[in-house]
Amino acid sequence: MMQFSYAHGVNRHGQVVGSSHGNLGGSRTTAFLWDGTMVVDLVAPIGLPNASAINDFGIVVGNAYDPATMISIACLWEDGVFVDLNTFVDPALGWVLSYASDIDNEGRILGQGTLNGAPAGFILEPDCKGTFTAYGAGCAGAAGVEPQLRGSGCPAPNRDFALEIVDGVPSAVGLLFLGSGTGTIQVKPGCDLQVLPLVPPVFLLALESLGEWWDHERFPAGTPIFDLNLQAFFFDPGAAHGISGTKPLALHFE
Repeated sequence: MMQFSYAHGVNRHGQVVGSSHGNLGGSRTTAFLWDGTMVVDLVAPIGLPNASAINDFGIVVGNAYDPATMISIACLWEDGVFVDLNTFVDPALGWVLSYASDIDNEGRILGQGTLNGAPAGFILEPDCKGTFTAYGAGCAGAAGVEPQLRGSGCPAPNRDFALEIVDGVPSAVGLLFLGSGTGTIQVKPGCDLQVLPLVPPVFLLALESLGEWWDHERFPAGTPIFDLNLQAFFFDPGAAHGISGTKPLALHFE
């Protein structure tokens, strides 16, 4: 019978991670992920696992502790697969990573360990050649607020990345335009489409009740390098000309 559990982290999708402790003929600690409908055990090859944080792409970080050896190792779970974070660090540098406490959508991981035997905090920051860059000008909507189009994660093969819109009109409907350049044409006075020439298709967007939208992508290995410009416009009765728009966003995938 389970005695008690702790929830340590939650992401934008309502996925929760933590640890549970019980007595099943002896002490037992299990890291878990709850997706809103079911609980998934996050197993580790050694010791007692603990999950401390989860990002919006579902990557979980934490640690596994072996009470017999008194050793704790920082780790992550991706698609339920356990990875020792020490495998990402050259042993010659003198680092031992013991506990991972947080991870963001860029894949940066915070935690604690030792450096040449002395306690120290660490941050692991993955390499990424892909980029997101905002440029140009948007057009404000209701109450003078301009919707924001931005990217997160790493736009690279076999890596997670996302496009996100925030500060939009709640439940607004709009269009996402793709283009291969920075050519400009006026849509309404003070509101320009700045991603010409256009690349099909044009996507219909529907913002959530908080004026947000989020789309997760992952392209397979072998996807060639490409550049793409994106800009979104929304039907907005509170705007000066009935339309609000984001700044364009240049996506470089590599």
